[in-house]
Amino acid sequence: MLSAGLSIRVIGQAPAPLPAAQPSPAADPAMTAFGVHCAGCHGEALQGGRAGSLLDDTWTYGEDDTSLATTIRDGRAEAGMPSFRGAFTDGQIRELVALIHTRAARAKGAPAARATPMVDGVVTSAKHRIRIETLTDQLETPWGLAVLPDGRVLVTERPGRLRILDHGKLSPPVAGVPKVWARQDGGLFDVEAHPRFAENGWVYLSFAEQKGDTESMTVVIRGRLQGNALVEQVVIARWPDQW
Repeated sequence: MLSAGLSIRVIGQAPAPLPAAQPSPAADPAMTAFGVHCAGCHGEALQGGRAGSLLDDTWTYGEDDTSLATTIRDGRAEAGMPSFRGAFTDGQIRELVALIHTRAARAKGAPAARATPMVDGVVTSAKHRIRIETLTDQLETPWGLAVLPDGRVLVTERPGRLRILDHGKLSPPVAGVPKVWARQDGGLFDVEAHPRFAENGWVYLSFAEQKGDTESMTVVIRGRLQGNALVEQVVIARWPDQW
């Protein structure tokens, strides 16, 4: 299962020898950068000051990742926002965008829709060095994945989309995926391929299904993946059995 976020990564033990990885600082690097360069205008807690709040839903130039990154990198001269192209790398800008989304969601009492930005390279634990490779950053809250025999990867997105990652190319959402209850901790959960997927094409999905106005239940289904569609669906389990 994947943590919520925008990146899908392949993780494996890296071959030796490898250069030693630098230890992670105790402080959040994005928040540190924000405090140095941005807090003077937007407030230490992103609440606003000389410039507007980053916690509300008022976005003059757009709140999507691309718009926010453009604003930080290129500035908005007409609004008094300077360019930080020389101050931040692309990776740091992605971290700041993630920070803004996370803090804004937290201020509304909602789970963050964006996760940790992409990280490529080698990280070190107490016993291993692990190489991390980002395959895509075009997913919204990826939750589960299954590797198919031909190397393609099935990936679920919490809002209710099943995608196919084919050697770096991301498919449109797979057709036929049931509607999910994408509220609170609900959504489209895990995905698994049948051990004989190459013969039968069966795929298993688990998801939250709406129950009444304010509740949900967990459902597991099986379907056959044909092209970019999930067909011949059968309910395997539904909890509880009675509504």
